[in-house]
Amino acid sequence: MRIMRTYAVIILLITSLQSFCQTTDKKDFFLNVLANPTFSLCDFKHIGLNEGNTKLETEEVYQSKRYSSKNLNKWLKKTFGNCDKQTVHSAYVKIQAAWNAYKKIQYRDECIHVKYSRDNIWVKQMDPSVKNILSTIPLELKTY
Repeated sequence: MRIMRTYAVIILLITSLQSFCQTTDKKDFFLNVLANPTFSLCDFKHIGLNEGNTKLETEEVYQSKRYSSKNLNKWLKKTFGNCDKQTVHSAYVKIQAAWNAYKKIQYRDECIHVKYSRDNIWVKQMDPSVKNILSTIPLELKTY
């Protein structure tokens, strides 16, 4: 009985420490897309980005970060060749459109890497609209 109590106390301590040590910082979708310009939304889904742990700031935040963030400057120059105001605006418009589409389908369990077959009852047939959204590469979106 004493051993059971000891195990229960240890388990409670471990779980409370885990929840205490978890950071509440959210990942930045804009920076993730710039760091991984060839990733599709399905790839971001695979690595676990969702609305609960990821954010997209306003365009003004990224415009002001152009001057202070070395990573942002590096990724903008690598992807677009420069990091001026128009480049940040163009990237932000594309990434915001992709983020808005992603938020609508982020918790669906389909993914484009799983092939549907009528002979495999475990694989769901993917809705074509979801397939189009998941295969989107944010920086390749056309803006009008």
